[in-house]
Amino acid sequence: PSPSPSPSPSPSPAPQPHPVPSCSEDQRQLDEKACEQATGARDACDGYSACYSDGMPHYNSTFQRICNGNGTRDGLMSEYYAVLRIECILYALNQSDETRDAAIDECIGRSRSYYEAQLEAADVL
Repeated sequence: PSPSPSPSPSPSPAPQPHPVPSCSEDQRQLDEKACEQATGARDACDGYSACYSDGMPHYNSTFQRICNGNGTRDGLMSEYYAVLRIECILYALNQSDETRDAAIDECIGRSRSYYEAQLEAADVL
């Protein structure tokens, strides 16, 4: 006779997870910190909208004033040439009495093209 089959061993039950007290506390702290971070980010963004809304009109008016309303580089260059002319006159005022008037007249006589040539020669433009 043939041997009878032996019964297969019954599967052992899966281990049950045991709650770990420190794990629950760690999870609570993580959730708390994540919530704080999200709240802080939201608050920062809320403040940005108000700041942007308040600041943009000031930026636009300043930009238009500096760029002569058309937003081109020409407006900025006109102001820069005025600064160069003022600088020339200030330098002329520091000249001796004998040369001061001639130096001031020279500054006044210089055109924008004079300053453009100086800037191009200095490779600024």
